[in-house]
Amino acid sequence: MYMFFDFVFRPEKEPQFKFIYFNHMNLAEKSTIHMRKTASVCLTSVHPDLMKILGDINCDFARVDEDEEIIVKAMTDYWVVGKKSDQRELYVILNQKNANLIEVNEEVKRLCATQFNNIFFLD
Repeated sequence: MYMFFDFVFRPEKEPQFKFIYFNHMNLAEKSTIHMRKTASVCLTSVHPDLMKILGDINCDFARVDEDEEIIVKAMTDYWVVGKKSDQRELYVILNQKNANLIEVNEEVKRLCATQFNNIFFLD
């Protein structure tokens, strides 16, 4: 009798969120998005379309001095959130295709409470 364990060959379940945090005042950073460099290519743990959205949000933040928040639903059904508050920036990619805007906002608040409990972000 042979037993096959297909769970061994499945990739790990993708986390619910990935984030990048950067503080311009003290240059602190924290991230769950990592890059791997090969001889010819730089690969990230995030789809290139989502990285482009992160870059676009960063460019929007650079154009204004006010605190702001941008929420985008990508064509791939991921949610991308950018928060800028007092020289701090947080970018979050959520893997919740069936979530609505309110649920996404609540999830980002939970992320801030668990990962950045001593950092103040304006609501």
